[in-house]
Order: sequence, then C-alpha cells, then structure tokens
Amino acid sequence: MTDSRRGGARGSATARRRGSAASRVAVTVAALTILLSIAVWQVARSGWPRRAPPPLAPMNPAPAISVEEARRVILSLLESEDHLRGVPIARDVAARLGSPAWEFEVCFASLLHNAALQAGTRSSYERVAMMRESLAELDRAEALIRDSRDLAEVLEMRARELGVWGFQWETLMELMRAQSADPSSAAIAERAFRYRDLLRDPTSPGPP
Repeated sequence: MTDSRRGGARGSATARRRGSAASRVAVTVAALTILLSIAVWQVARSGWPRRAPPPLAPMNPAPAISVEEARRVILSLLESEDHLRGVPIARDVAARLGSPAWEFEVCFASLLHNAALQAGTRSSYERVAMMRESLAELDRAEALIRDSRDLAEVLEMRARELGVWGFQWETLMELMRAQSADPSSAAIAERAFRYRDLLRDPTSPGPP
C-alpha cells in the first residue's frame, strides 16, 4: 500500500513538471511572437528597405576673372579710404584670378599693408597677420617678375614695408637687393645710401 502511494506521488510530480515546462515554452513562444510582430511593424513604418539619398548637386565654382578686371577692382579698392573693408573683396578676386599677375599681387600687398595700419583692426594679431600676408603677396610677385626694373620696384616696396614695422637691417638688405637688380636707378641708390648712413648715425637725414 505504501509503495502504491509513493508511485502515485512520483507520477503526479512528474506530470506537474512537464506541465510547468510546457507552460514556460508557451510563454517564451508568445513573447518572441510579440517581439517579432513589433519589429516587423517598425520596419514597415520606417519604409525599409530605405532608398539611398539623392546625390548632392555639385557646387558651381565662382567664375574666373581676367587680369584686367582684377586690376581694375584692386585699384578701385586702393583709391578708397577704407582699405580694411576692401581686403575680403581683394581675397575673393585673388581666388578667382584666371592667371597669376605680378601687378595684381603688388597692389594686393599694398592694400593689405595699408589695412594693417588702419585703426579698425581688431587686434595686434590681426595687424601682424595682414603684414605677413602682404609680404607673402610680394614674394609671389617677385617669383612672377621677369624684368629687373620691375623687380627692383617690388624689392623697394618690401623695404618700405619692413621699415614701417621697424625691421631696419632687413630694410637695408632689401634696398641693396633692389639696387643690385636695377643699378641704373638713381632713386634706389640714393635711398639705400641714406638708409645705410642712418643706421650708422641716427642723427643723419634718413631716406626720402
């Protein structure tokens, strides 16, 4: 009798475990079904598969400008009193210049130099940055020049800029280079001579 009861109890426990396992499986399947339905709904809502975005339209570069037009613009900016306001315009013209021209580079350098000395600059850092940009424009002009007399004019212009900023020995070096480029220029020779004397004797009359 006792063995029969024990056998019945074991059978009941086994049945309960099987029923519990079946219930867990059913719950898991139901949960996965719900998650799959949610995923399908989200995909359908987002319109998958998504189409690739249309390619961006190429940006049209600014039209090139001729050397004559660039020279006209830069000269008009030099004639104005607000050189600082003209610098961004000149930079845009320089970027659109179809072919390099030393005359434009020289005028642009002069504009930058004048703008750096105006009261509207925001800081000493901006003044120095424009001075360096001006000297860089003169370097470009020097690389493009083929005539020695034109080269002498550019070198003298660089000497004047350096003199304004207090670079005395660099000024003399550029004047000597200018004199070497155009020995026939009496004006450059006189300026170099007087500047050399000024460095030797600060009481002597400086160059004109």
